[in-house]
Amino acid sequence: MSSESPSIYEIRQDWKNIVRKLSDAAKAVLGEAEVVPFGSVVAGNAAAASDIDVLIIAKDLPKSAWRKAQIIGKIEEETGLPPFHPVQIHLVTWREAQTNPIYTEVLKTRKK
Repeated sequence: MSSESPSIYEIRQDWKNIVRKLSDAAKAVLGEAEVVPFGSVVAGNAAAASDIDVLIIAKDLPKSAWRKAQIIGKIEEETGLPPFHPVQIHLVTWREAQTNPIYTEVLKTRKK
């Protein structure tokens, strides 16, 4: 990828590297965090309009959706993502991850 913001196509093609950068950014912004990519891109059956789903789990997060959106924005900025990108960040606490059926399935089936 170039030194400018990557294109949507480049992000989709280089999703593993993007997830690594997201992981580093999440840890820089949140301290301790677990980052787990999931969905059709990871499964290898993405369509042209598929996004890259990334679960970010932190110990403590604000309850406010606005504050969570600000944290996601900081992580995206730290990662170097352009304003419009195909990455969908799911920012949750461990409790939320363990009680949401989608996230519990992601955690059960993740590759370490």
